[in-house]
Amino acid sequence: MSTTQRILSGLGLAFAIGVSATASAQYSGPQAIPPMTSVKQIQEDPKNDRPIALRGYLTKQISNEQYIFTDGTGDIKVDIDKKKFPEGTINEKTKVELFGEIDKGSFKDVEIDVDRIVIVH
Repeated sequence: MSTTQRILSGLGLAFAIGVSATASAQYSGPQAIPPMTSVKQIQEDPKNDRPIALRGYLTKQISNEQYIFTDGTGDIKVDIDKKKFPEGTINEKTKVELFGEIDKGSFKDVEIDVDRIVIVH
């Protein structure tokens, strides 16, 4: 085997090892998507602007962009812009995931400002 062939063979082996090592690597740092939490946890520790993720149901519309959300541990007011709703119908029996942040002003109840809503199938 010539020197060139040995170099090319070695490069091919190194590439194959690199590809297989890369394929098994996993990210373990901070997450962009917050872990699921509960309404009860939010109400017990309502840190303003903290990212949240909730799974449950919109049970009632109380104004143009405000709804009551429940996950079985409690109810909380959520603010959802119309343009953030996914296509399809959502009613009180539709399970959804909400992603957003806690909104806690000085003189108002804790609510959730929703950035994204997903229908859970």
